[in-house]
Amino acid sequence: MTEGMWDLHDEVTGLEAAAASWSTLSAQVSAAADTFVLAATAVLAAWTDDASAAFATSRNSLTTDLDGASSCALTVATALQSAAAAVRIAQGNLDLSWASVMGLPRSIGPYDTVMFETETDEERAAVVAAQTVAIEIRASLDVDLVTYRGQLEAATATWIA
Repeated sequence: MTEGMWDLHDEVTGLEAAAASWSTLSAQVSAAADTFVLAATAVLAAWTDDASAAFATSRNSLTTDLDGASSCALTVATALQSAAAAVRIAQGNLDLSWASVMGLPRSIGPYDTVMFETETDEERAAVVAAQTVAIEIRASLDVDLVTYRGQLEAATATWIA
């Protein structure tokens, strides 16, 4: 088990569950739109003149809104799933980095800080290298998560609008 800066303390199952819920919502809204279009088409076939034109306008507006809601929900699902995947990949890479130093004597300090008790220059170099890799992995994850946050913020703005 990883410790300190090598452990993200992640809860990706929550992200994955949320992604699945948003994906289901997208599919359900899309199915509702399809059902509505079929029913509306049958109604429009029986109407003429002003009533037909007015209903067609309303149908088009509702269909556009439903398609937009479905697309927005799918964007949220994709962003959440991508975030979960990025966290899983980062934790896997942190686990690999941790493996290079986990055999060294250590203690846990304040704020979950791992303090290695190295004896040789080789051990110290291994610790520094593993720490450097961990910092790079976390920085890369931060960049990825900012991207997904932007996608979620854009979807939120679209959903509200």
